Amino acid sequence: HYSAMGSKAEFEFLLSQKVLSTTQAFWSYYAAFERVGMLKKTERRAEQLTRETQILIDAAEWPAADIQQTKASLAQKRKNRIRAEQSLLASRHRLAMAMGLDFADFDDFGQASRRYPKIRMDTNNLLRKADKLADFALKQRKDFRAKSFALKSAQILALAAGKKRL
Repeated sequence: HYSAMGSKAEFEFLLSQKVLSTTQAFWSYYAAFERVGMLKKTERRAEQLTRETQILIDAAEWPAADIQQTKASLAQKRKNRIRAEQSLLASRHRLAMAMGLDFADFDDFGQASRRYPKIRMDTNNLLRKADKLADFALKQRKDFRAKSFALKSAQILALAAGKKRL
């Protein structure tokens, strides 16, 4: 009886771990998506600055040497955006795999469209209740429950073996 309950609790724990890893993969994908958007804006501003600097240089209003620094800054911003796009693609694939999608389905995987959730909790109140919340969380952990059932099952088997009832 305890062995079956332990197996069920272990399965529930594994399932909760899968949900957790999928959720983490989603937020990693979303963060990468947001980062690419931010870096694209930064790159566009650097492109605009480079164009404006070149116009000033052409009009003999600005020293020509300044264009090199402006172009170097633009190249750095472009490199950062490309790296972020590569990271986004990797995050997208990790999320698709966490969701159980086949490799062929990766290309059909949509863009992240949610915003980070707003925190609507009284965090000071949570801090005051931290010990109670931790105790509650530990009681809910299916891996702990599974191990306790496995321990009870082993104790019953040991007791039965001691009485030679096996």
